[in-house]
Amino acid sequence: MKPTSSPTDPPLLDRCITIRELAQHLDVAVITMRRWIAAGLAPPHIRLARTIRFRVQDIEDWEAERIRSGFPQNDTQEIE
Repeated sequence: MKPTSSPTDPPLLDRCITIRELAQHLDVAVITMRRWIAAGLAPPHIRLARTIRFRVQDIEDWEAERIRSGFPQNDTQEIE
């Protein structure tokens, strides 16, 4: 079987963060992150049972796209 990563690659979970960590990074409440996820506004995420993880690369890409599109980085607008 061919290895999927090299010995120098960090483990997958080292490249992922929790919803709480992302909320802190973006300076928003966790409930805001959950609303963004429900509304499809959050970065791509991985859902395993009740756990949500975000890949660091996906977050960086999502932030860059928001900057390019002129969408505010720290948008705390209520989502209904």
